[in-house]
Amino acid sequence: MMRQIFLAGIAALFLATGTAHAGCHEYYFRCGNKLVNVQGCTKWGFSEVISAEKYVELPSRRFQMRYDGAPGSGLYFRGRRCSCLDALNKAQGVDQCQEP
Repeated sequence: MMRQIFLAGIAALFLATGTAHAGCHEYYFRCGNKLVNVQGCTKWGFSEVISAEKYVELPSRRFQMRYDGAPGSGLYFRGRRCSCLDALNKAQGVDQCQEP
């Protein structure tokens, strides 16, 4: 009986973890001379891509997101609009270059 409860608890943890990550997104943008990786589920994180193995975290206060439907929607870095990189996003499995 205890073993069944233990296994059910582990299964529930795996299901909860999978559900929490299901809504996460990852995008790539060109912001000035920086290649920026944007990741997030409920809170967004920003990193400059230095190489395939090296990322440098960027402070979120430098970024502003204007959501679809709003005038000038998109991602802005230090007041300048970033361009979404379709090719890198498609390689990550994103069909369209959507603004986060």
